[in-house]
Amino acid sequence: MMYTSHILHQRVLNFADLSEEDREEQKLDEIHTGNCLSILIGDQLLANSSRGLAELRNPFIVEWMSKALEDFCKYSFLVEEQVDLSKPECIIKNVEGRCYFSGGSLLGYSCKSAALLAGYSQTDDKLFLNDAFDFGNNMGITFGLQDMLDSDSNANKLHNLEKLSKEETINYLKKVLEARISNCLQLVDKLPKFESTVNIRNVIVSIANKYLRQCLIESEQRL
Repeated sequence: MMYTSHILHQRVLNFADLSEEDREEQKLDEIHTGNCLSILIGDQLLANSSRGLAELRNPFIVEWMSKALEDFCKYSFLVEEQVDLSKPECIIKNVEGRCYFSGGSLLGYSCKSAALLAGYSQTDDKLFLNDAFDFGNNMGITFGLQDMLDSDSNANKLHNLEKLSKEETINYLKKVLEARISNCLQLVDKLPKFESTVNIRNVIVSIANKYLRQCLIESEQRL
């Protein structure tokens, strides 16, 4: 619900950015109505999720999910940052940062919270909880990169990386994606071979199969 509320709030349109065609009175009324609905529904979802968190009566989970919400807000400012295009490592760091704040953080803290609710201890099972966060974070970043690769306007999606060619942009995205998929597989391989973990692994491998054939080959060799 937190993610959905965030998406709805992001869909609020700034009247100053509208084209002349969209400034017609009828369209302005429709846009205003849409903005009001996005804000109200988003606020309602956020309120419900906050109430649900409070009902868990677990201060650790409340703190973690609050941090995820904070990261959503940071993402809005991160997209405006200037990137040094002369340094590939800066571009990769920027891409990873955007994917982390826009979804990796939430999925990471959600997995960590789920592990805590499943009975793992904050003191005795700290390493496992950290692995749960790392897995969720890597998956969140993977989904973000997947979304960028599926977009027809990859350069625009990256905002200030538009000086790169489309081929260069995709190569950078795939480089980051390969590292994240590798991390996910390593974390999943630490778990017992239950049906659920096998299914999760198959999802990760299917992403590799679509975007990184070489990564898939190496993954299958480890089985």
